[in-house]
Amino acid sequence: MENQTLGEGVLLLEGLKVSSQSTLPAFIALLLIYIFALVSNISLVVLILTSRTLHQPMYLLFCNMSINDIFGATIVTPHILRDIFRPPSERFIHYIDCAIQAFCVHLYANVTHTVLMIMAFDRYVAICKPLQYATIMTGRTVAALSAAAWTVAFTAVAILVGLSIRLSRCRRVIPNPFCDNASLFGLSCESVLVNHVYGLGLTAVLLGSSFVSVTITYLKIGVVCVRSKNKALNSKALQTCGTHLAVYVFLLVSALVIITLHRFPQMSDYRKVASVLCEVTLPAFNAVIYGLQIKEIKQRIIALLHNRKIVNHRDNSLDSPLRRRSSIDNQTYFPAVKYDMENSTFGGEILILERLKLTSQSFIPAFVLLLLVYIFIMVSNIGLVVLIFRSRSLQQPMYLLFCNMSINDFFGATIIIPHVLRDLLLSDSERLIRYTDCAVQAFCVHLHASVSHTVLMIMTFDRYVAICSPLRYATIMTSRTVAALSAVAWTVALLMVAILVGLSVRLSRCRSVVSNLFCDNASLFKLSCESVLINNIYGLGYTVVLLGSSIGSVTLTYLKIAVVCLSSRNKSLNSKALQTCATHLAVYVFLLVSGFIIVTLHRFPQLADHRKVASVLGHVVLPVLNAVIYGLQIKEVRQRIKALFHNNKVALMDV
Repeated sequence: MENQTLGEGVLLLEGLKVSSQSTLPAFIALLLIYIFALVSNISLVVLILTSRTLHQPMYLLFCNMSINDIFGATIVTPHILRDIFRPPSERFIHYIDCAIQAFCVHLYANVTHTVLMIMAFDRYVAICKPLQYATIMTGRTVAALSAAAWTVAFTAVAILVGLSIRLSRCRRVIPNPFCDNASLFGLSCESVLVNHVYGLGLTAVLLGSSFVSVTITYLKIGVVCVRSKNKALNSKALQTCGTHLAVYVFLLVSALVIITLHRFPQMSDYRKVASVLCEVTLPAFNAVIYGLQIKEIKQRIIALLHNRKIVNHRDNSLDSPLRRRSSIDNQTYFPAVKYDMENSTFGGEILILERLKLTSQSFIPAFVLLLLVYIFIMVSNIGLVVLIFRSRSLQQPMYLLFCNMSINDFFGATIIIPHVLRDLLLSDSERLIRYTDCAVQAFCVHLHASVSHTVLMIMTFDRYVAICSPLRYATIMTSRTVAALSAVAWTVALLMVAILVGLSVRLSRCRSVVSNLFCDNASLFKLSCESVLINNIYGLGYTVVLLGSSIGSVTLTYLKIAVVCLSSRNKSLNSKALQTCATHLAVYVFLLVSGFIIVTLHRFPQLADHRKVASVLGHVVLPVLNAVIYGLQIKEVRQRIKALFHNNKVALMDV
């Protein structure tokens, strides 16, 4: 293994020692923690950036921590999840990928310290110099501190890893579940004295500066609190500083545990477990500590989970939540509410969205189901794209074209589902959206729908060439052709949708209620009291051209493919045609049926609730269906998924 078994640039990772009985539980536990870390940290960043009351230096600086936690968890956890099902002989990584991972791992660790240092400075100014806080902690200061935290860490780690990759290599085994700097210079037989000196200096400077700055800062804060008899000040200091200190202590303890275990080679298995747990649990720990202990964020999370309204000065005149819900559902508003919405309370740029009619017993199951489906869409579609791009045997025109579908499905689901999930937990008066955001969402919704058709058309062309002109397939479907077809599919859809939405945003508005769960083109031009004849004409023409061209091309193509299959006695050809074309047709038929159902329901206002459900399901089910059909019905992808979960060896081009 150390000499000739592996390719020149391929290394072998030592994984965690997990028994066959505990592999699946370990995988599920790691996956759930990773999903929690992603969802919680992303949610915190979105919550802070979208809530004006949280646009304070403390929370904006904390966004650095959440972004870094997402980055840190994503560097290591997916890699370990992949390797946990592989036998030790198949845990390969390219040297370049190893160096990048080592850089990212140390960047994550360094940024954690530098961000905690600038957060400590913010708390010092807030508590020790409250009157100067607004003048010191300006937006420019926050940006400068954030930039400094990342730049200092980036520069220090670049030198650290750079000193390691300059060395020649005489070993191939990484004694760790993932790559770090020690793993890199451990591959060399040269003198690593410079690496040790710089690494020790970096560790001393980083830990020393963070420990000293945090200690001095909190000693000064402690002195101020002891001298002050202001209970409110002391309570606030304890609340905000306690969370910060808890995270910092956890970070220090975990780092010291790993450093200590490095000194005992006989405890390498414990060190591996500790390093993995540190990379996985710290991001989740930060999200819990800051999300549940900081008052303003905790209030908003409680409001979301219990559907309680946070004080909003614009909504003081609204009635009880029950009456608000019924009034929206029945399209009737109390005079005060109607005046507020249509005139001045929401302003010309603020619109209100309608909601799904859900009972109090069913909205939590609906929320959980939608969230799980969205997570599945993200994981499955991103997983398929990564699998196709990382596997040379799958880098064929059919699969590369399918990547457009997966990317579009991820895009389409992300436009709608997070928005619907948020609105499920809000009361009617809080389900607001800016007109600009509404127009952008409408553009994205129609772009997703249009690209679904154009991508299926180019995938149809690929199947036609593969089956009807197999000898010319390699010369026709080159990489340049695939790139050109993909670019055409997105560009044509982009131009058509830009004109469609552009015709709607030019209109003046006399209404403020969007008669849908999310914004689309029909919702936009219905806000106007002007003539929408041009919109209807172009919209009808756009639909006819898009559906007509897709139906016509798909029908003609598959008729020709059917003729070729019927005239051919080659069972292998017919079997392959049935396998690849059936998946394509199934997706296309579902796309057409769902589209026609929504268009039909638009013609019956009394079925508005059914239309809302159908429109959401269209954006939820299709991405799931695409991932399942293409992921499980295409032979090569199915084999690789089975290899991951059943520990079967798949041939590697690099071995």
